[in-house]
Amino acid sequence: MISEKTLQTAENISRVLTLEGVPHIVNFLNPLCPGAGELMLDALSSVTGDLLQSIDLVHLIALKIYAGGPLSRADIEGLFRANPDLDLSRIRELCDTFGILDDYNRMMQ
Repeated sequence: MISEKTLQTAENISRVLTLEGVPHIVNFLNPLCPGAGELMLDALSSVTGDLLQSIDLVHLIALKIYAGGPLSRADIEGLFRANPDLDLSRIRELCDTFGILDDYNRMMQ
């Protein structure tokens, strides 16, 4: 059983997920990284599906770019291989909008 409640204050955007009676708080806003919370909210607006919900591919890749690190880089490379027709301009646009264009450019080298 999964239940969900969104908490939003001026300082914090969090979602409390309760999985089989155990609450888990997922914090979508990291004040040390401007734009991260807004990127997550934008990604959540792309959620589709009834039984299994997921964000769209361009938001997933943008979030992986935001996360950085070798595992995210490997994930991105795998996603590019599996989706050769991916719209890179949309990913670049998202990264620019949410302040992680430099990260995008480094990841694409």
